[in-house]
Amino acid sequence: MLGKKGDNMKAISETMVEFWDEGEHQRDHEAFKKWQRQPENKEGYVLNYPPVDLVILHKAGCPHIRDFSKSRASLTLHRKVCSADKDELLRYAGEPREVWRLCDTCGRKPHSAL
Repeated sequence: MLGKKGDNMKAISETMVEFWDEGEHQRDHEAFKKWQRQPENKEGYVLNYPPVDLVILHKAGCPHIRDFSKSRASLTLHRKVCSADKDELLRYAGEPREVWRLCDTCGRKPHSAL
């Protein structure tokens, strides 16, 4: 589910959305948290684009991309592309596989519900 009109998100496809502050502090922060909490997205995935060349694939509930309860932090300072469809995200991430990797934490254990 992409969300309601007015949410701060950019639809990339029928199932993929992008959240990114783009220089405006916490612009997409709450909308991203809302996406994570939606029942159909709790088992979803997030491509995180940190300021390095390697994109990281996280599960939606990964502690690395969840709310840290720091009021000044922004979960969308770095671009996030999200989908409940892992295969679609991996096609979007592209080849070669060296340009993205699975989060080490996500690869080791399941995450608690949001």
